Amino acid sequence: MALPPTIPTSFVPKQAVVARRSVSGFNPFLLVAYIIFFVWIAVGVLVFSYKWYLTKSAAQKKEALVTAQNNIDQASLTDFIRLRDRFTISKETLDKHVTLSQFFDKIEGITIQNAHFTNLKLTVLDNRTAKLEMTGTARNFNALAAQSSAFTSDKDIRKAIFSGFVIDAKDGSVTFQITAEVEPTLVTQLASAVQPSAAPVPTTQAPATTTKP
Repeated sequence: MALPPTIPTSFVPKQAVVARRSVSGFNPFLLVAYIIFFVWIAVGVLVFSYKWYLTKSAAQKKEALVTAQNNIDQASLTDFIRLRDRFTISKETLDKHVTLSQFFDKIEGITIQNAHFTNLKLTVLDNRTAKLEMTGTARNFNALAAQSSAFTSDKDIRKAIFSGFVIDAKDGSVTFQITAEVEPTLVTQLASAVQPSAAPVPTTQAPATTTKP
């Protein structure tokens, strides 16, 4: 049966065709994750390699130390130890050695003509300083003042304190006591090489010196 001429033989829609955009597969977060992952792998490899290097180096040094110890001559080592002990004992002996010749020369030099000392006590400390205690007699107060000035003006006698004054009613003489600190150079030759310490060593007592009348 033939179709009427008014009916089209084909149908074409008049809507506009919209082109679809293709979706890309790139994900920046996934790229960052990959980068972090590879960085951690690299760090792990470096840490493992460095640990292996340290372990190997320590083993080599330990082996070298054992070899060096085995090559040491025991007789020479014993001689070195004995020599070191001798030096140590010698140093300790010298550090504890007290010489009083310079001290007595100093006391004689600063004692005035009108004063003399009847008793002297010297306590030497580990730092080679010394505590001085003396008893003396001056002809009068003027002589006592001159003696006090001589002690206080001397650089090797520090913190000199005069006390315990007793006046003799017969001749007017004055008995007194002195306490002071003495510089290390007056009592030892190695004072500069010794560290300070407050512990005392045995007390040294000596007879008093007397100046010319």
